[in-house]
Amino acid sequence: MSILEFVPMSFNIENSIRYDDQIAVKFTFGNRLFLTMDFEVNPWKYHANWLIGLCCDLCELMVLRTTGWALVILIPVIQMEVQGSKRWPKTSGSIDHYLSQDHRNRKLRGVNPPKRLSTIKTERGRKVISFMTIADMDSHLLDNSGKYWRSPSARGTIKYNYDKASNNIHFEVKMFETIEYKGQMGYGNRGMELSELKVFYGRLYAVCDRTGILFWLHGRVQIPWTIYADGNGIFEKPFKTEWMLIKDGKLYTGGYGKEWTDDDGEVAKNTGKNPQYVKIIDRNGRVKHVNWRRKYLALRRRVGISSDVQSGYLVHESAQWSRIHKKFFFLPRKVSHEPYDDKIDEKKGGHILLSANPSFTRIDKVNIYSDGKPPNKSRGFSSFQFIPETNDEVIVALKTVERDGRPLESYITIFNIHGKVYVRDTKIGGDHKFEGIEFIDWQHGYWNQKSQKKH
Repeated sequence: MSILEFVPMSFNIENSIRYDDQIAVKFTFGNRLFLTMDFEVNPWKYHANWLIGLCCDLCELMVLRTTGWALVILIPVIQMEVQGSKRWPKTSGSIDHYLSQDHRNRKLRGVNPPKRLSTIKTERGRKVISFMTIADMDSHLLDNSGKYWRSPSARGTIKYNYDKASNNIHFEVKMFETIEYKGQMGYGNRGMELSELKVFYGRLYAVCDRTGILFWLHGRVQIPWTIYADGNGIFEKPFKTEWMLIKDGKLYTGGYGKEWTDDDGEVAKNTGKNPQYVKIIDRNGRVKHVNWRRKYLALRRRVGISSDVQSGYLVHESAQWSRIHKKFFFLPRKVSHEPYDDKIDEKKGGHILLSANPSFTRIDKVNIYSDGKPPNKSRGFSSFQFIPETNDEVIVALKTVERDGRPLESYITIFNIHGKVYVRDTKIGGDHKFEGIEFIDWQHGYWNQKSQKKH
């Protein structure tokens, strides 16, 4: 018997790519798995289309056989292929965030989630997708017992056809029951002011703009995952998060983008520019604090507002990144060409869509009107999503109303990125302020278990 022999190995790439900058390669002897290795992919090597190929062209296992032990040396030769590789799809598109990471998790209590958190169904020739919302009730938070803060969640479906070639375009929204999330984590005697929803690597997350806590919504139970500190991350005060988006496998969370001002209308010292930071978090919970002031000011300039706070302001509560258009999209909640004044601020509701390239050097603005009618400026955008299978051309959005001494209001609307409205502002029942919307198959038992079962 030869002391030294080479054993050829086969390899394959896992169907589910779990990281934006990694892939897992399985090495096997026939049908038997021998080893799995993760290979890092440097995102800075991605070019215009963010494509990269990874090819394992040669792998041999050198086995040194002796009477009592074996030394295994793996010699991989990795060849990087750029553009056109069939083995490696676009990085940002290869991650299906709606694939649940917990549907086989035996450590979970109660009903496990489905394999996919959101699916598109077909009903009488029309697509149907389910969604849920989340509410920030501000000072209307405590439940009847006075022990828990609450965040209502309205549920609904969208039935639609979107075939531009045949001009078969139709959207219909139907609302169903409203349930509640309850919690006891607070800051300054307030909590559960959930301001946005986002599915990220197979889990649904909601962020509280009062405590800075990013919760994993495990069915009907909220589990704290991480806490955002204000500004650059070295302030004791929580960060007031208002929007979330996903870009390049990272979760971006941002705030108003408007400076805090003092009683004289000037930018507050030390903390005034903190709302212009953005938190970028990876799938492992690591947070990076990034100053977005330049980007926020670029959005302002596009609508004729300078960097001087006396010239006006934009307030942002909703944003998304489109992998298809390679742009950021914003629906400002407030648009004002006057200095901030809380007495008139409630009448500054925005009705524009802003889209920016990654460097924010080109920004487009679109007005959103319903049949040419002037917008209701007491309503401002609080959240939106691109409706699936519309090429990121159609948006479902929420609007909210806050007027001193009056009940809270929320509306839902659908329009395209060119400003054409398909579904006019439709009031959602109840005195709630819904600030987050996400596509979720809420009919599944996972989303309807009221509490976790004990082991």
